[in-house]
Amino acid sequence: MVFQKEQLDNKMTVEDCFEMLDFAGKWGCYINHNRNRVLCNKSFTKMVNSEGELTVCDWLSFFSKKDQSILKVRVENPINQEDFYVRVQINQQHSNWVKTSLKIVQEGVFIIGDVPVPDHNIIDHDINEPVQQKQNYVNQNVDHFMTWLSLIDQEMVSTKPKMDPQVDALERFKGDQHIQTIMEEIPHGFSVLGDDWKIRYMNPTLEKIVGRRLDDLYQKNVWTVYPVEQYQDMYSKLKEAFETQEVMKIEQYVSDIGKTLELTVFPNGDEMTLFIQDLTEVRLYTRALQETEERFSLLAENINEVFWITTSDFETWEYMSPSFEKIFEMSIEEAYKDKDLWFQGVHEEDRDEVHSAFLFMRYQKVAVEYRFQMKNGDWKWIRSKGYPLQKGDKSIVVGVHEDITNLKEKDELQARTKQNETALRVAAGIAHEIRNPLTSIKGFMQLMMSNKMEVQKYSGIIFSELSRIETIVNEFMLLAKPTQKIELEETDVHDIMIYVTSLFKNQIEGQDIELIQNLDPSLPQCLSDPKRLKQIFINLVKNAVEAMEGGGSLTVKSEYIKQNSSLRFTVSDTGKGIEQEKLQRIGEPFFTTKEKGTGLGVMVTNKFVESLDGQIHYESEIGKGTSVIVTLPIKPI
Repeated sequence: MVFQKEQLDNKMTVEDCFEMLDFAGKWGCYINHNRNRVLCNKSFTKMVNSEGELTVCDWLSFFSKKDQSILKVRVENPINQEDFYVRVQINQQHSNWVKTSLKIVQEGVFIIGDVPVPDHNIIDHDINEPVQQKQNYVNQNVDHFMTWLSLIDQEMVSTKPKMDPQVDALERFKGDQHIQTIMEEIPHGFSVLGDDWKIRYMNPTLEKIVGRRLDDLYQKNVWTVYPVEQYQDMYSKLKEAFETQEVMKIEQYVSDIGKTLELTVFPNGDEMTLFIQDLTEVRLYTRALQETEERFSLLAENINEVFWITTSDFETWEYMSPSFEKIFEMSIEEAYKDKDLWFQGVHEEDRDEVHSAFLFMRYQKVAVEYRFQMKNGDWKWIRSKGYPLQKGDKSIVVGVHEDITNLKEKDELQARTKQNETALRVAAGIAHEIRNPLTSIKGFMQLMMSNKMEVQKYSGIIFSELSRIETIVNEFMLLAKPTQKIELEETDVHDIMIYVTSLFKNQIEGQDIELIQNLDPSLPQCLSDPKRLKQIFINLVKNAVEAMEGGGSLTVKSEYIKQNSSLRFTVSDTGKGIEQEKLQRIGEPFFTTKEKGTGLGVMVTNKFVESLDGQIHYESEIGKGTSVIVTLPIKPI
């Protein structure tokens, strides 16, 4: 175990700490995150019957399954001096509650705990509360602050004059300015008790903690202030400390002040010194943190989605919730050991997109959908969402994997259903539109066969109906190739508009229609597809002319919008107008307001405008007419 010699500071190695812990009768484990390894001292390996060096996953297996998620979060997000309880598996059959604490050291974390008493084995599923076990601290070297206090105590003993033991403690503090300054400045409570239970000293911090002054309590029996019948447990432990002369820690809730205090007791002959910490806020925080972690663990273990945490460089998966194994049919341990194993299941065509998405998760919230292959060869659709988090100096990425296979299948089914419905509707429209002229052609052919004198008369009608069929087929051909290549070239939109209106000159004059052209002469030339532009204008002008059989006004207007560099042109008529309900259906297959229309021309116009990155908008009012507004971006030459 090479890194057992690793320096924790300029004096101590992991091995040194293990020797101290073994001597103190405690178990300890050193977790090195960078190497995914855990070193354990002899007390731990003996307690759980394991090797001295383990992987993090193997090490977690020696704790209750109910605590593994919480413990993993704790060691990855440690807080110094934070005590908590976990259940250690003994002989893989029983669990014992043990009190543990975390210490942050360089590249890793030390977790230290007590060896459970054998008589306190409890079946895991029967546990509701941790067993409170007596704490013995026989090695003062384990706690650096305890060692410091013992040195102060030795200094007081070696320098004290022969005084009445009832008063010498207070006099010592008053007589030694250095000691008095230390006691007044330390942020924790400090007190001295005689073997007669009289209070001989309290520092100012302890006065604030208990809300009482030394002047009021000096030389008073502590049990007159805190009755034995109310604090029997504390009395028994302090009495035992006097008798055994052993260092001891006691945690006590003091109801008079509503605080939880931790007393570190140092017996020294006929008196004892007490180091007292107010743990009220720490306990409240720890309890709230534990409840939060338990809720998180409960949520993570029961949701269908996979909650995950990874380093910002995606080199290490730091956490995956249990649903990972269900969705990906892969063990979490395998994913931890081989960070690329999961990525190998992503469909080859999706890997570049997935890789890019995960890289962007370092900077912003990103979602990506992709296919993932199961062990049996089936494919699942997965949606992964992730975003960055900063924890102090550490950057991580958190996210969720979600199985969306059923959702994708549902979407595909809906899309196919919609396609089928559209195909049926188009087929019905084609049959209807072509059947009408064919019926006319058939009827007139029969008349021609029965009356040869009328051939010339009927042949014109037949030719007209055949032209109608040809128009329908041509419009279908345009719709069938909506994504054909756009041929951009230098285009003069002003010339195209003039050319199109000239095509309808005879029809406009024949129907007594007034043509109003309000064309912007400043229209710049641009890159566009002149064929598509021409077809758009032809369709719009044709529809406007046909809407005014009894005459009216046709207005063609063009504008150059400099703010967003676009072209806006409007074609307006003064026909009978379109009702609002029908206006909303403009563009649907075979919907038309004309007696012999197909609605396909409007569909073609909309498709062409869309292909040129433009927008089209229809406005109409009954009795006043209709306006069509088209906006196209101008692409510079």
